[in-house]
Amino acid sequence: AARRFGPDGLIASVASGIPRLDYYTSGGVTGCPALLVEPAATNLLFHSEVWTSGNNWTFADGVTSVSASITAPDNTQAVNALSPTSANSSHFFYSNNPTTITYTSGTIYTQSIFFKQGTGAAGRYVQLTYPNARFTQLGFANFDLQDGVVTASGGTADTNRNARIENYGNGWYRCIFAATCNSTGAGVGVLPTLITTSGATRFPTFLGVTGDVLYGWGAQVETGSVATSYIPTPAGTG
Repeated sequence: AARRFGPDGLIASVASGIPRLDYYTSGGVTGCPALLVEPAATNLLFHSEVWTSGNNWTFADGVTSVSASITAPDNTQAVNALSPTSANSSHFFYSNNPTTITYTSGTIYTQSIFFKQGTGAAGRYVQLTYPNARFTQLGFANFDLQDGVVTASGGTADTNRNARIENYGNGWYRCIFAATCNSTGAGVGVLPTLITTSGATRFPTFLGVTGDVLYGWGAQVETGSVATSYIPTPAGTG
C-alpha cells in the first residue's frame, strides 16, 4: 500500500498494484487528479507518527510532547503537541534514538514533517536540521507556519541543499529539507527545533514559554532529493 492526497483533502492509503490518482499537484480538491509517479523510497525513521520519549524519540532538550486530539492530515485524531520548557536554552528534540540511521557520505537525504501552527511564537515557527557529525555543513532551514513560507536557511555551502514548504490544508504544512551527508556513520534522524523568530540561527537559545504549542505529525527521512508521498512507520522503517 502507498499514500496519495485524495479529493477530500486528506492523505489516504491505496492498495498495492492500484494506480494512485493524486489531487495535490493538480491544484488540490478543486483540480483534476494526476497519476502519481515517484521513485521507490524507504522512511528511515521509527515511529513516524507517535513521538514519545523512549519510543525512538528523545525529548531531553527543552521540549515536552503530549498527544492532542487534533485532526491529522490523514483524518486520524491524534497528533503531537510540542511545547518549550521554561528553560533559557535551545529547545529541540530528535528521532531514532537508540535505533540510529546509517548515513553514507555523498548521499542526499531529505527529511519532511507535517507541522501546524498552535499558539505563541514557538508555535508559529519551526527549524529543521541534520546531526552535526554526519552533516558538518551545519545546514538548517526555518519555516513560518502562519504565512506558509521558508524564512531563512544557513550553514556552509551545499549545492544539493534545498528547503520548501507545501500546504496540505486545514492549517497543515509539510516542511521539507534536503542536504548532502559528508561523513559516513550512524546518526539520529530528524532534529526539529522550536524557534521564536523567522530569522533564527541554528539551535537558538531563548527563554521558553510553556503555554506555546506547536503541532507535529508524520516525520520522514529518505535518500534522494525528493520528498516522496508519506510512508508511516508504526514500529520499524517502511
